[in-house]
Amino acid sequence: MNGISTRARPALLVVMTTVLGLGCDFEVADYPSQAELYDKPTPEYKVEHRQYEGFVLATPSGDSFMAKVGDEGIIGYDMFLGRKVNVGRYRDGTDRALRGHAFGQWLDLKVEKGRVHGIFNGMSPLDITTTREGDALRVKGLVRGYDADFVVADKRMVGSFGRCTYDVAGEGGAIYEGVTSCLGRKQKVLIKLPKELSRWSDAEQGAALGLLLGGR
Repeated sequence: MNGISTRARPALLVVMTTVLGLGCDFEVADYPSQAELYDKPTPEYKVEHRQYEGFVLATPSGDSFMAKVGDEGIIGYDMFLGRKVNVGRYRDGTDRALRGHAFGQWLDLKVEKGRVHGIFNGMSPLDITTTREGDALRVKGLVRGYDADFVVADKRMVGSFGRCTYDVAGEGGAIYEGVTSCLGRKQKVLIKLPKELSRWSDAEQGAALGLLLGGR
């Protein structure tokens, strides 16, 4: 006969009753509530983005680029796109230039007083001039063939570089937060400028920012 015999049922009921009775003595697990799991705001940026000693361009989605900036140039790696930046700063005699590659594009840029100009990958021009407007640095010209007009000050950076526009507020000229739009895609952004960049000439600073902020 299939199933549990009628003779076995009383014993089974006794076992079940015993188990259920014992269950009353167990402590209830202190699991987090739905509110604790899902209603807490998540950090918009990683801690290392603020603590990193170098240049940082980061979005809350996790897209970020970080680079070391020194007297010899810029070295960094884009974890999101898998592209390197290795730009040397040449200052030998009359040979003032920025050379290397940035985000898959080779570059050779001549540095003059108040101006940097040259070519990306033999096709896209970069030609910018820099001026001082009070405490702010203004950069105008072309970056990767796109119009550029960008103002850098301690409390704000605003304008366009290459394919991207920015409007970010800063405190003390180190970390800026605000919004960016690249080819119509608008999102929040964090930018950190290292103090080492301030040792470069105004024209070199303008070109470096054009390379790093002008779209990858």
